[in-house]
Amino acid sequence: MAPPKPASITLAKPASRLGRLKRERLRNALRYFFYGTEGVGKTTLAADAGSVFLDIEGGSGEVVVARYSFNPDEPDEFKPRSYEQVLAAIDDLVANARTNGIDSIAIDTVDALEGLMHRYLCEQQKVTGIEKIGGGFGKGYRYALEEVRRFLRLLDELRLRQNVQVILLGHSDVGNFKNPEGEDYDRYKMSGHKDYVATIKGWCDVVGFVQFEGGSSRLKEGESREKRARGWTTNRRLMHLAREAAWDAKSRLALPSVFELDPAHPWQPFAQAAAQARNVDASSLTLEIGAELDRIGVEEFTTAAGTKTSRQAVLAMTKTADAPTLQRVLVGLRGTVSPLTSSQQEP
Repeated sequence: MAPPKPASITLAKPASRLGRLKRERLRNALRYFFYGTEGVGKTTLAADAGSVFLDIEGGSGEVVVARYSFNPDEPDEFKPRSYEQVLAAIDDLVANARTNGIDSIAIDTVDALEGLMHRYLCEQQKVTGIEKIGGGFGKGYRYALEEVRRFLRLLDELRLRQNVQVILLGHSDVGNFKNPEGEDYDRYKMSGHKDYVATIKGWCDVVGFVQFEGGSSRLKEGESREKRARGWTTNRRLMHLAREAAWDAKSRLALPSVFELDPAHPWQPFAQAAAQARNVDASSLTLEIGAELDRIGVEEFTTAAGTKTSRQAVLAMTKTADAPTLQRVLVGLRGTVSPLTSSQQEP
């Protein structure tokens, strides 16, 4: 005798959520990543934002900031000994940040965080190095990539539940850039494994490269190539928010491409500009787009993203686009180098 057929189960069809669609800007706390050379003022910048520091590197000792206590009553009270302690701190902030008046945190630095993360993964897998996880062949870095994604999800929970802005700080290195359109060249890059920093960069709303204003003198005509060019600096601290050949940077807000950081209050001008960018209307954006087109100064040009367009096409688009779209266009135009300026700079 054949066994009875199991009763069919009819699952309830989920209700459509299409009626909940909303076309508006979200006002979630922002995500920042600032990187640059040592002593350029990254810690002071985040401190001026009123951030509570997760001082993973232990480098904020000479700055007056609020620090999270990882090891109460111990000599290393404010520096985590493990990645697990950092995770526990984020969980604590998710549960209690706003009730303690915290609206901004800084992680100083993501390079030091990567080191703790690698050690944690190695202990979990019982190996002596990240390269040995999973039998090698780069699998360890794929494990680390999944872990950094999990960490960023925890930070998102902090932002969305407690409305706390997140400021990530990191060091810069100089490395070779594999240029797909020409000869390779050196440029500033964020310290850390390329997949690690790329994931963090993609997650953030604003990525700023901070440097001292400076450069090097060119050799005069007829001078020997063996003569060294002299370096110079003005000691002005500049934060760049647009990608250039020498560094990575970005902003999802319509911010100026460069800021000078005030030594006393470096965060304030930036915060004011960010607040204005989040509240600007379509008519104001259209005027700013027109000003950027005047700066570019030619009818046809290629944007910073590599898109070929024209002044006429951009102006036609502004007549029907909404504010978020106009803001993205303005960000792209601000990162676009004028062909006229480029030709003037050629020797």
